[in-house]
Amino acid sequence: RYHDELEQRVRERTSELMVSNQALSMEIEDRNRAEMALRDSERRLSDIIEFLPDATFVIDRDGKVIAWNKSMETMTGIAARDMLGRGNYEYAVPFYGERRPILIDLVFSAEDEIARRYASFQKRGDILSGESYIPRHGSSREKLYLSGTAAPLYDFQGNLVGAIESIRDITERKRAEEALRYRDAILE
Repeated sequence: RYHDELEQRVRERTSELMVSNQALSMEIEDRNRAEMALRDSERRLSDIIEFLPDATFVIDRDGKVIAWNKSMETMTGIAARDMLGRGNYEYAVPFYGERRPILIDLVFSAEDEIARRYASFQKRGDILSGESYIPRHGSSREKLYLSGTAAPLYDFQGNLVGAIESIRDITERKRAEEALRYRDAILE
C-alpha cells in the first residue's frame, strides 16, 4: 500500500514538475523574444540616428555620450569610438576647445548662463533651439555659425533618462544673409 501511495505521489509530483517546466520554457521563450525585439528596436534607433544628415549625438542622464553619428564625426573630426562613453562635457571640446555645458545640457537644468552664450535661444515646450558663433579650428579670425536643437529623452515611465542634440552648420546661410543686408544697405 505504501509503495502504491509513493508511486502515486511521484506521478503527481512528476506531472506538476512537467507543467512547471513547460511554463518556465514558455516564459524563457517569451523573454528571449522580448530581448530580441528590444535589440532590434535599439538597432533600428541606432540606424535612424546614424542616418540623420545633421550632426547628432545623445547623452545619458550622467552626461556620458551614448550615440555619435557619422555626420557628427564629419563635423568634428572625432570618431564615435573615441567619444562614446565620455562624460564631463567632453562633447563640447570639438566646438569650443574646452569642457563646458552646451545646449544639450539645458535639457537637464535651465541655467541662464548657458542660454546667454547663444546668439539666439528659444524654448518651445521641451525643445530647445540655439544659434552660436564658434571659432573655426586652425583660424583665429574665421568663425563657424551653428544651429542646434536639443530635446529630452524619456523612458516608458516618463523619467528623464537622456538628451539628444542635432547640430547644423549654417555658416553659408548666415554669410548670404549678411551679403544681402550689405547690398540692401548700399542700395538705400
